[in-house]
Amino acid sequence: MARRLRGTVGERWDTRRLRRVREDGWFRQHEPEMIAAARQRMARARTAAPAPAPGDEFAAHRAAAGIIARARDLIRDIDRSGRANPR
Repeated sequence: MARRLRGTVGERWDTRRLRRVREDGWFRQHEPEMIAAARQRMARARTAAPAPAPGDEFAAHRAAAGIIARARDLIRDIDRSGRANPR
C-alpha cells in the first residue's frame, strides 16, 4: 500500500517498492561500516571476557549456575498480575 509523503507540494506517493529500494541502497552503502563495527564489538567482548584459571574446569558451571539463579529470582519476583516487582 502506498503512503502519501507529508510536507510535499502536490501528490507524491511513496510505494513499498520505492521505500525498499531506498532502504536496500542505504544498507549496501553502510554495510562495510556495520560489519567493521560488529567485528570490533566482538573483539572487545572476547578480550573483556575473563579467562578461566588454569585447571578450573568448573568455571563455566559456576557461571551458568549464577545465570540460572538470577533467572529464578526474576521469575519469583513476578506477581500474579504479570507485572514485575522491582527490588
